[in-house]
Amino acid sequence: MKLKTEDFKQVCKTMLSAVDNKVSSVFNETLELKTDGDYLLMKITNREYLATVKFKLDQSEDFHASVNAKVFLNLCSQVTTDFIELDKDDNTLKIKANGNYQIPIIFNNDVMLELPDIPIET
Repeated sequence: MKLKTEDFKQVCKTMLSAVDNKVSSVFNETLELKTDGDYLLMKITNREYLATVKFKLDQSEDFHASVNAKVFLNLCSQVTTDFIELDKDDNTLKIKANGNYQIPIIFNNDVMLELPDIPIET
């Protein structure tokens, strides 16, 4: 997946401000990246709030990865190339920008971690 750096950096900076630094847990420290047609959904939660951003893609993609939020967002917010390329294998998110980087995908009992939605009750 190829993303225009200028636009994506802004989204990453916004999402970085949503990371909860007060309590350490697998949910607080995770960023879920998942495509929905031609949008990349970026999701962060501490189980009390949920922050989701939709980033428009040039084309439909099939992509899903959960990684350490601070590592990914800090890295992407500092990129200076025109494009950021994201790819993944079974255990690693691969980022190609100013260099080649690999971030481990987060699993829970051999299944990629998916962040829970917060139901709104009446």
